[in-house]
Amino acid sequence: MMRAMPRQLCTLAFVLAVGSSPAAAQTVPACTPSTPTHQRQMMKTRPEPATLAASDITTHTVADIVKLAVPRGKILTDAVIDPHEDETVQVTGFVRLVKLSGDDCDLHIQLGAFPDKHVPQIIAEIPPGETATRKALAEILGVRIHAPDGKPIPFDGPKAVRIKVTGKLFNDSSHFAKDHPKTGNNHGSGVATLWEVHPVWRVERAP
Repeated sequence: MMRAMPRQLCTLAFVLAVGSSPAAAQTVPACTPSTPTHQRQMMKTRPEPATLAASDITTHTVADIVKLAVPRGKILTDAVIDPHEDETVQVTGFVRLVKLSGDDCDLHIQLGAFPDKHVPQIIAEIPPGETATRKALAEILGVRIHAPDGKPIPFDGPKAVRIKVTGKLFNDSSHFAKDHPKTGNNHGSGVATLWEVHPVWRVERAP
């Protein structure tokens, strides 16, 4: 006949089981920005409207975003620099890389048109204030995001999860370069445009 487990041991067993579960590992670590003030910060952190109807959202693919003309020059004003920046968009693509940026603590996503080909890719950024969205991404990917400026997490082939992100179009003009006006300098390997989805308000798994 089995003896009942003491209450203290039951509690300890439960805590250990929860703490070691895969779901518990799917988190985004705490982060303090190394550079508190950033160029065009207000544009990068625009809040989601209280009501957002489907008719307010334009649906795009990664290829659609890559085709957009990029404004010329480093235009660093904290206001709309191109009419596309007024667009609320939903973009579908394959997650090819994720990292937590230490300078601004944004959760940096590189979305690809393909799960295995290196190009084209675009960037989508989830700001620190979008806590639930950051957690949702980690849960969809089934990973624990590395510490700020830690090793980026790549996703290739069958590991490249297809997702939808919803947010604002944003042109990262700070990376503009005359020699590479479309892709700029130091904007990410495989990234084909300075256009981003930034901020990302919502993320969901795509079929």
